Amino acid sequence: MNGHNSEESKLLFQCLPKTIVPTHYDLTIQPHLDKFTFNGNVNIHLQVKESTSSIVLYATELEVDNAKLKSISNDEQTGKIDYDKEGERITVNFDKTLETGDYELALKFVGEINNRMCGFYRTKHTASDSNDVRYGASTQFEPADCRRAFPCWDEP
Repeated sequence: MNGHNSEESKLLFQCLPKTIVPTHYDLTIQPHLDKFTFNGNVNIHLQVKESTSSIVLYATELEVDNAKLKSISNDEQTGKIDYDKEGERITVNFDKTLETGDYELALKFVGEINNRMCGFYRTKHTASDSNDVRYGASTQFEPADCRRAFPCWDEP
């Protein structure tokens, strides 16, 4: 036995709701190689297909804050973020119901530039002329590791 019953497995690997669809990402990531950390912000253009008061998306090994949602009419509201670490998801909850239509979700986040070759990770090399150790940053997002670099919909 693997220690997980099938009900637990189903809960951990549920797909995101299809009621909200991302249409475009504007992403900025700032690496800090001296500390192996990064910070960033993402503006995600969304289509809300059914009224809801929350948005569920993937984010793991990230601290996400400052969730702001703007509608086409420029109505803005701030969301409260709940983490589901096992499901690798966050839920952004809003006081007002989101009606069907187009929105822009803005999130700020910080994370670690890991050494595991997944998400946003670091590479190490030694300079041949000086033997100095240097680091670079790389990405590996397939099949579902974008969520380690920024909040997103990255289902394979």
